[in-house]
Formats: sequence, structure tokens, C-alpha cells
Amino acid sequence: PTDPVLPRLRYVVPGTAGGTGTQTDPFRGIAAANAQALPGDVFLLQPGTYFGVSALTRSGLPGKPIVWKRTDARAVVRDGQDTAKPVVDFSGSQSVHLENVTVRRPRQMAIRGYATTGLVIRDCIVDSSNLTGSEKGGIYLLGPGHTDATITDNVIRGPFHWEDGRNDDAYALIVVGTGHVVAHNEIYDWWDGLTVGHGETDVETSNCDVYGNEVYDCTDDGIETDGSRHNIRIWDNRFTNVLCGISAQPVFGGPVYSIRNVVYDFQLKPLKFQVWPTGLIVFDNTFVGADPRGWGEGQWRNAIVRNNLFIGGSEPGHNGDPIALDTSGIGADFDFNGWYQAIPNRFGRFNGVLYRNLADFQQAMGMSWSAVLLDIGVFVDAEEPPLGPYLGNGGYPPPYEPGSQDLRLRSGSPAEDAGVLLANINDGYLGAAPDLGAYEIGRPIPHYGPGSGAPTSVPEVGVAVAALSITPNPSRALSHIELRGAADGAGVVRIFTGSGRLVRTLTGTGGPGFNAWSWDGRDEAGREVPAGAYYVRLSEPGASDHVLAQARAIRLR
Repeated sequence: PTDPVLPRLRYVVPGTAGGTGTQTDPFRGIAAANAQALPGDVFLLQPGTYFGVSALTRSGLPGKPIVWKRTDARAVVRDGQDTAKPVVDFSGSQSVHLENVTVRRPRQMAIRGYATTGLVIRDCIVDSSNLTGSEKGGIYLLGPGHTDATITDNVIRGPFHWEDGRNDDAYALIVVGTGHVVAHNEIYDWWDGLTVGHGETDVETSNCDVYGNEVYDCTDDGIETDGSRHNIRIWDNRFTNVLCGISAQPVFGGPVYSIRNVVYDFQLKPLKFQVWPTGLIVFDNTFVGADPRGWGEGQWRNAIVRNNLFIGGSEPGHNGDPIALDTSGIGADFDFNGWYQAIPNRFGRFNGVLYRNLADFQQAMGMSWSAVLLDIGVFVDAEEPPLGPYLGNGGYPPPYEPGSQDLRLRSGSPAEDAGVLLANINDGYLGAAPDLGAYEIGRPIPHYGPGSGAPTSVPEVGVAVAALSITPNPSRALSHIELRGAADGAGVVRIFTGSGRLVRTLTGTGGPGFNAWSWDGRDEAGREVPAGAYYVRLSEPGASDHVLAQARAIRLR
């Protein structure tokens, strides 16, 4: 959805009342502006902090939405002041856009909507890291009447930490209703990452697209489709550090499509297909986890499963039974999948029957004739994630940075050319046949999360006015960062992940033309960061988007 072609521009500054909305006499506060909003209005939120909560009650029209926006989300902050209400509330809103703002300090949920049509939430930062209320959440569209929401390119941070294990329920993003698009968001530190349906059986949730999202450090599920009905399409998402990857418990009729997703470091199971969901399409996914059951437990009906990689761990697992497949279902159609069998004579259990090897399973079931056995060596560079305590009791092992494992297929591996052509899914394969898993050899890896592919908060340096040096690099211990070529106090050093998430802000020492900082490999909360590449960015004080210099630091385990 686009903004109005011929908008009426109106201006807003922080305040409590008054103003006419002109550039010289802006509305003082969002409530004053909302009272005068008409279809086609674009409200330009001027930099500053807007305290309290806001109900955006006025509606636009198709082609003439009401838009609330700013060009830099860091410049406009909606601060809920720990109030027990949504910081931004859309009630019955139609054709309303919220763009490029930061929403922070909710006690419960940050953004809520009821019975919305054509709602757009785009390029926002939702910081719910301080949640203390009973209904913790990021963006909630609950109840009947929601249609055609677009939620894209947002960063949604939650209140939990992976290393602490499971905590209270808290959901990053919930949508119910029809026609929604949820794409290219970065979501982390939650119980559940994405939720489509939320188990609301009295509300139809159908015809939704969920793609390109970067979801990690979720102590329960990467995505839930529980309670949804028809045509839920989940594709090209990456889920890292989750208890379970994709949940459908239950789905009423389906189909729910899971296509070309990556789940890395699942601690329990990649697919939570339980309570008899019906109509499950699972094509071309890569599942790599710590528990040996590449597909563990569940009861379901009518599942078509093709071209996937199911690679669990090599330890006995939470139930002490290291088998590749352990599930129950009616109407199974499995073939052209790759499985990791950790020990001899225990391939899998289906509908309560144990099969010693793949051949026994094939003969008994009359299917999976083109399945292959393989292991984690099929990838260019990936390790088996360690298994933590059951359900994270006492805490999960240290998290992996998304993308730190190279899950592209190694040329010549058993997964290469081992798949089958699926129309409109993998037509562009390059070898003799499609490869197994989410990544075809020779094809680029999809971009996950906000933006065009560059780190979301780590812009390239235009003209370098100083030089950063990092020693040692790579490092397992203390990293020494030195700045030369700039005046004393010339900048602030911040450390970001490759996806653009701020990890640490450093204070330094020095004199004219020289400054120094030290980084111990920990984040602001004192937790050791995962191994991987990090960006060290020098920016002007008070202007974090004006980059003076940038360098890359490699942390080792």
C-alpha cells in the first residue's frame, strides 16, 4: 500500500493541545492532530518524544489513507511511560498507516488493533523490552473484523533472553482475520515470534502471506498458525534459536504452506503439528536442530512433505530415543526428503511402529522411495547445535547469531539434485534436479529482515574521516579498538550484529587525535555474544546515522 498521491501535509510536534497543523503552527500532540484528521492527510511527525498513549480513531479511504510518519524511526519516539494501555491503539481504523516511528516502554502491548481494514505498520522500531503487564506483546491485531493488514520492515524486540530459558507468554506479532501480509520484519527476544491465528477458532484467519522475516531467540515457537483455516503461506523465513520452528495445532482444513524456510537450532522439534491439524504442505525447507528427532511427535491429517532436510542432533535427546522421525498421522505423503539417522537400527517411529532403517520404513509404508540419508556435512560450514535442558529449564545454551552458519549445500553432497520438481516452487533449479532444502546450489540466499539486504542499522560509510583499528581480530577475549585521525571526543562507538541490531555502546579514553575503547565480547546486559561477525561503528555524538568510520570485528567461541 502506498501513501496518498496528492496528500495534504500536516505537521505535528510533541505537546498536549492546540495548533492548526501548518509548518509554522503544528499540532501540539498526536491527540490534537487525530481530532482533525481527514482521508488523504499525511502527518509529518517532527523529531522528539511523544509521551503517553494514543488512540488513532480517524479513518482514511482506499487510495486516500491517513498516514502518520517520519523519515527516521529513531528521531520520533512514542513513549508509553509504562502505562497499562497500548501505546498506539487502532480501534475500527480503516486505511491508516504508521511509518518510521519508535514505539517504546509499553507495560503490556505496544500496538493494538481491533476490527481494522487496510492497516499499515511499516519501518517502525517496537521496543517492548520492559514489559511487566499481564498481556505482554509487540503488535496485536485481535478479535473479529481484521482485513488486509500490511506489517513490514519493522524491528520488534521483546522482554526475554534466550539464555534464561522459557518465561511467561509474550508474543511479538499476532494477526487474525484475512488478507494480511507480514514480511521482512526482524523479531527477537520473545516467547513466540510470529502468530497467525492465535487459536481464535471463532474468527476465520485465512489467505495470509508471511515471508522474508528474521526471527530468533524465541523461547517457544518461531511461528504459530494455530487456529487458522485456509491458505496460510509461510515462505523464505529464517528462524534461529527456537524451541519449535513452525506450529500448527490445530489448523482447520488448510492448506498451510511451509516453503523454503530455514530453522536452525531448534531445541525440541522443527514442526509442531499437533491436535490434528489438516492440510499441511511442507516443501523445500531446511531444519537443523539439537534434538535428534528431525521431526518429533504430533498427530495430524493430510500432509504432503517434499524436498526437505530433517537434520537433528546426535545425542539421545530429551526422550532418550535418538530417532530421525517420530510422529503420527493420517494421509501421509512423504518423499524426496533427506534424513539424519544418528544411530543404527533406529530410523523412525510412525503411528507407534518403530522402523529400524529407511528401507523398512519404505517397504512398510509404500512411500519415500526417493528419500536419502545424510548428515550435517551436507552444508558448506555448519555445526550441530548443542542440546539444552528440556523446555529450557534453567536456560538454553548460548544463542547463534542468525546467518552465522553457512547452510548452503556443499557441492557433491547427497542433498544435491536429490529433489523433485514442484511447479511454481523450485522451477529455477540449476542442476540435474532440484536440491533438497531451502537453498539451491548456485542461487543467492534470500534477504531476511528489514531493508534491501544491507544491515538495517549499519549504513555504509560515505567519506571516512577517521580510521578504526581492532586488535586482535578475530578475538576470543578483549578487543582493543583504536581511532586515529579525528579530534578528541569526535564520536561514539556502537557495536551491531550483521543484521543491524545494536549490541553495545562503548565509552572510551584518549586525547586529541586519538581515542581507544575496549570490548569484552558482551552485550549491554553483560551476556557473552555468539560467535560471528559484528560491525563496529563510529558516529557523531547525537547523530547516530552520520557514520564517520566502520570496521568489522570477528568473535570466536
